[in-house]
Amino acid sequence: MNEVLTFFNSVSRHKWIPSLCNELKHIHKERAKELDLINKIMFGDPMALAKYYVEPDCQEMNPADRRADDGMVEKGSVMVRINKFFEQPAHHQGSNLLFILSDAGMGKSALLTIIKLMHLTKYWPRDRACELKKLGIGSIEEIKAIENQRKTILLLDSLDEDPEAYGRIKDRLLEIL
Repeated sequence: MNEVLTFFNSVSRHKWIPSLCNELKHIHKERAKELDLINKIMFGDPMALAKYYVEPDCQEMNPADRRADDGMVEKGSVMVRINKFFEQPAHHQGSNLLFILSDAGMGKSALLTIIKLMHLTKYWPRDRACELKKLGIGSIEEIKAIENQRKTILLLDSLDEDPEAYGRIKDRLLEIL
């Protein structure tokens, strides 16, 4: 993961996005099946998303939940933070989980799609697989069917839309985990 973090730290903010678009144009024909699958999962053209994507800032806590004595909440590049997370070794069960939380329409699905697109291009380390799934009926079976689960980064979207999670989010998360 070091090469990815180095890449994001070495380019100025948002300069990696045009490079991603150019790389996607080059691999479009050979990865057409995967791009079509992303289109079906995310209900949108991944090439257009990459072209118009604006990398969001993120922070570790909801500013509405902070107390006055907590100090300032530091914002930063979401991609740098995600790559720092991936760099950390998993010391105990659960330490390899990352939840992206925000209000509806704030770009969670777009972020997961961009991560998957990075996997299809040169920006993602080659020693990992990356699966993008929209949660719903049959998700557990899809997850179980993934080969080499230990070397797979699993991107799960739409927990709030998953009919299996209605009224039982904690239980659903435990089933998925």
